[in-house]
Amino acid sequence: MDNWFLFMQLSVHLWVTGEESLSFSSFLVIREMASKLHSRWYDTCLVKTYKAFVAHSKFFKPTKMKHLKFLQDTIIELYSIDIQKSYQQVLASLQQLAKSLQLAIRTMMKEDLKRVRNWQYINCISLWVKFICCNFKEHDIESLLSLCILVLKGMAYLFPGPRYVPLRFRCMQMLNQLSLSSGVFIPVASLFFDCLEYKGKEIVTDSTHGWAIAVSNLANNTCTSLTYLALIFVRLVPKNLVKSQSFQKECVLSAIELLSAHFLQWSHHISFPELATFPLILLRRFHDKLTDNTLHRQVKRFVDQILDRCWRISACNIVEQNREFIEKKRDGVSFSPNDQVAIDSFIQKYLNGRICASDDKAQ
Repeated sequence: MDNWFLFMQLSVHLWVTGEESLSFSSFLVIREMASKLHSRWYDTCLVKTYKAFVAHSKFFKPTKMKHLKFLQDTIIELYSIDIQKSYQQVLASLQQLAKSLQLAIRTMMKEDLKRVRNWQYINCISLWVKFICCNFKEHDIESLLSLCILVLKGMAYLFPGPRYVPLRFRCMQMLNQLSLSSGVFIPVASLFFDCLEYKGKEIVTDSTHGWAIAVSNLANNTCTSLTYLALIFVRLVPKNLVKSQSFQKECVLSAIELLSAHFLQWSHHISFPELATFPLILLRRFHDKLTDNTLHRQVKRFVDQILDRCWRISACNIVEQNREFIEKKRDGVSFSPNDQVAIDSFIQKYLNGRICASDDKAQ
């Protein structure tokens, strides 16, 4: 038994620290032990791999992004072998994340806030977001979804300053992912409009890396040049970039792209016109205040697209209501389809505005 335990520890260590091929081979060993041996070993595998992942994700480097993604994907595969057994492990982890967040919100102490705004915390919540997205449709894990949503929204509202826009955007992305995979509506529009108010920091969208943020090369605390890194690589915006002149433009573009993804998920829903009403009001107000011509055109185009979709859905609803109304009235007539006089009278009465569906209901 001790030999098996030592073998597992070694496999986990090589999985989390080894190079690509060694890490993959080590995971195959862990997965085999978890699926073939006694159920107690499965629980042990879950605990050991998660603790190793947490320790490894404490420090984040762009060069390690591929390996971090591999670790997340393999943990999700391991935890998905038996959802009934892994559920409690995931729930306990999310509850611990929620407690840390709750403590930070309650005390607002520097040390408590640091426990939330670090890569370890971000990578852990990102891991469970992916786990929920992969398993929600086939398993009853709604409680995990609800807790995850609360943690993400709490993170976004806890750090409202412009230096934390990358963190807030990351939370919005994960909320959009949860909404898309679960089919549960998550009201996140307010988070986007909060970001539109920030000025002085440059955020850009890079075609290769997605969300991106300009990060300066500092020499003697002076910004000498700008390089573009994916937003996922940035946790806190450097102070010397907070007042960048192009902040408003790029922040607006990034926020609109995220808001577009949110609306896209619900653009075919019958309640989309109501969903878009308040954001449209805020977008129009924001549009009227813009002085940049490029932003002015892009925001207007975005507003027009939302209005067009709302009109299409409303038009479809009207068509459907009229179809049901006419069918109901037609079922009550006694004349033949060949009776042209009666048909003309029917058309005059119900289709030319004398009586419409709404009027008929009022009567």
